[in-house]
Amino acid sequence: MVYLNQIDSVDTLLQGRQILIKQLESSVTNEEFSSINSILAAIREKSGSFGSERKNIVNDLFRRIIEVQVPSLVKYLFWSAENNKGIFNNKFLEEAIKEGS
Repeated sequence: MVYLNQIDSVDTLLQGRQILIKQLESSVTNEEFSSINSILAAIREKSGSFGSERKNIVNDLFRRIIEVQVPSLVKYLFWSAENNKGIFNNKFLEEAIKEGS
């Protein structure tokens, strides 16, 4: 199911690109030079390496990979380290150091 959603996102991105390219071809053929720059800007935005749609799709894909591939224990360890909780709590660490001395 997740994989199919990802395919739909990529298909939507590609369809958007195709529509813009057809608009660009039409503008060049009809010599509508005023719209060419705006269409080119939209194509750069959608399909460039810094395009927002592309970034969103890639970020979503990596988030889904992490959800599936990274075990819950590892996710908990990252969360607890980031938020100073559990074994990464400063008080817990200080007490462990004192007991070890």
